[in-house]
Amino acid sequence: MNFQPTDTVEVPEQQGRPFRLFIEYKGGKTPSNFAATATAHQAGAGFSAYDKEAEQRVQFDLPLDLIVIGQAFGVAGVTKVADRFEGYYSNLVRDTRTDIMRVFCRGINRPQHQGVYKDIKPQLPMGVGFQHYFIVWNVAAKEIHALQLTVGLSNHIKRAIAEAASVGGRKVRADRVNIFDLLTMENRFYYFRFQNEFIKVDKEGSDWLQGEAYFYPRVKVMTITDAKQVEFLKAEGEKFQNWLSLDILKNTTAAMMPSTDTTQVQAQQPLYEQQYKQPAQHSNAKQVDVPAPSFDDGFPTSEPFNGDLPF
Repeated sequence: MNFQPTDTVEVPEQQGRPFRLFIEYKGGKTPSNFAATATAHQAGAGFSAYDKEAEQRVQFDLPLDLIVIGQAFGVAGVTKVADRFEGYYSNLVRDTRTDIMRVFCRGINRPQHQGVYKDIKPQLPMGVGFQHYFIVWNVAAKEIHALQLTVGLSNHIKRAIAEAASVGGRKVRADRVNIFDLLTMENRFYYFRFQNEFIKVDKEGSDWLQGEAYFYPRVKVMTITDAKQVEFLKAEGEKFQNWLSLDILKNTTAAMMPSTDTTQVQAQQPLYEQQYKQPAQHSNAKQVDVPAPSFDDGFPTSEPFNGDLPF
């Protein structure tokens, strides 16, 4: 897609982003010669995020309860150039087919690529590409986060949903689970509890037998259907959608400015510079499952997953 200079477009004033943290998951990739005896703790597997305000990477203790209230897409990744790593990021979008992505390299105050995803995809450096995010309500922190879905984490969640849905003699295959459609069921939200018990798997996500090993926490799948809780989650999701609509408009407008205009509409990005420096600090001890935590006002409670699927 080619962009031509245009007259200034007035963009409505935008409130701050409704979430601070991009949560990342590290699977603790372990070489085959150490895989048999390795633990998730030794491998540094777990959830973490870079807190820009605190200027440090924070770890998330397990169990971690996250409720999916939205989703977004972008470009992200790290590529090696000579002896250093360069991080890339883009603004978030709702539809990669029509929404404009502006891709930045950390430290450079202008976009390196801009356009719809299919047009910029061939230009992206190795290690940088499509990224799917769940927008989640963190039950313990009582705030919204963005959860970065790697291929491994996405497949792990799909397997957990398939297992939870396989009830009453019904068998659901993980490859039938469309993780992009979790928000299509009216008045129901998916609730994932990542427990403090890890599964050792191979690269394909099957139980580890040989080769490289990865670690993923067991996931308990639940749903939120209580009317009061659904109303609350819809309102939180609406905050994100309103922000996203304005951010898409801002980045589309910026992409249409003359190329001599280096004014940057700052995209919201994960911070990569410490991605490989601070492993997550989680125990590999088993955690006895407990009832869902609740707030003073009774939110959220949860019910077991009943097998209904939106796909």
